[in-house]
Amino acid sequence: MITFSTPVKLNDVAVEAGSYGLFMVVQEDGSVEILLTTNNQSWGAYFFSEDEVIARAKTSWQEHPFTEYLEYEFNDFTETSVYCALNWEEKSIPFEIEVDVKATVVEQLRNDLRGTARFSYIGPLEAADWCITNETNLPEAYEWAKLAATMEKQFQTLQVKAAAEYALGMTDVAKETMK
Repeated sequence: MITFSTPVKLNDVAVEAGSYGLFMVVQEDGSVEILLTTNNQSWGAYFFSEDEVIARAKTSWQEHPFTEYLEYEFNDFTETSVYCALNWEEKSIPFEIEVDVKATVVEQLRNDLRGTARFSYIGPLEAADWCITNETNLPEAYEWAKLAATMEKQFQTLQVKAAAEYALGMTDVAKETMK
């Protein structure tokens, strides 16, 4: 079984958040088809059903130093992806898991601001600042910055509000905000 807490791409194949049965069809020519199924409860491939396959990704196995016990290895971390490899005996089956970090964080910020983080200027301020710094979700970041500045009018909140205004091309408004 493999579980993703957010939508991902598995070797460029889009997969929704959820828990899936993980199967690998290994061919003698080195090609491997990775299958994700809706059935994540069955043990082994005894109850595999083609009807339950929701995603297929391609990869190739590679030679690997002998590994007596099946292991999953995570390596080559980047800001948006990681490689997972199933290692067993003298073979390794690598595949990339990629996440849209900006979309994931923005969704989490929205959820956070539906809770107690919304009742202090700090929550909207930090959400706006993250979006501005990462150049994403700027119109909503501006709304969050305005909310923070309304809740607590001080240098930090006005600075973030001005940064949002600059990012949105509202240069004259940003200059006034900073005054």
